[in-house]
Amino acid sequence: MAGQGVDRHLFALYVVCKGLGQDSEFLKKALGYPWTLSTSQQPIQQIPKPWSLDDPVVKPQIPLAGGFMAVADDGYGVSYQVVGQSRLHFHVSSAKKSAGKTDAIRFAGHIQQVLSDWKAIIDEAGQN
Repeated sequence: MAGQGVDRHLFALYVVCKGLGQDSEFLKKALGYPWTLSTSQQPIQQIPKPWSLDDPVVKPQIPLAGGFMAVADDGYGVSYQVVGQSRLHFHVSSAKKSAGKTDAIRFAGHIQQVLSDWKAIIDEAGQN
């Protein structure tokens, strides 16, 4: 499975099925797709701290950390962090040798546009 760009959650299901000697039609189908998007959440607060992520003094100091590389030449890697109740951080990458096929900056712009659209829908729903 190495190098096939398989989602780690599907991979875990695959390992469990193999360990139990079971076959899964769902996994056979799902693992047959070309995986061009890799995602991962980077937890910002892994142990209890005496401060809040929403504290206005702390919030600007929270760095964007981590990253997730594309697993396919024509794919993207996206890692994200949920920071408190009002911020999301994204790191978008694409393979250098895929220049011309992919554009990490354009992809990040699409993510930003979708989040803006969601915000507008939620804000409008809250006014009704």
